[in-house]
Amino acid sequence: MLDQHHLQLRETRLDGVPLREWTLAFDHHLIRARDLIRRQVLEEVENHNQQLQGRIQGLLMGKRSGPIDAEKQVAAALAAFEANGFFILVDDRQIESLDELIAIDATTQVSFIKLVPLVGG
Repeated sequence: MLDQHHLQLRETRLDGVPLREWTLAFDHHLIRARDLIRRQVLEEVENHNQQLQGRIQGLLMGKRSGPIDAEKQVAAALAAFEANGFFILVDDRQIESLDELIAIDATTQVSFIKLVPLVGG
């Protein structure tokens, strides 16, 4: 059985004010930024699709009713990262590339900082 590695995440405004905090578990202690974004978006889509209405929190914001296509949302979030729609800090170090590696340990802190609201198709 694989050990779970828990990553502490937070969403913050550009001025550093935290909006929310949560934890995600990963099977590996080393992940790529694209894997982190994908996992976060899939969690957000799953949460939304269970409710099927209301405001979407997190990387994909907006008010939607009905189910959301997860793969379209992942593609939109990855494109937004590459277009500087949001950035990721890992222990106060900015992630520059989707392929950049993130080491997960007990003290790793990740912040998603949104510059513009993202709405996927």
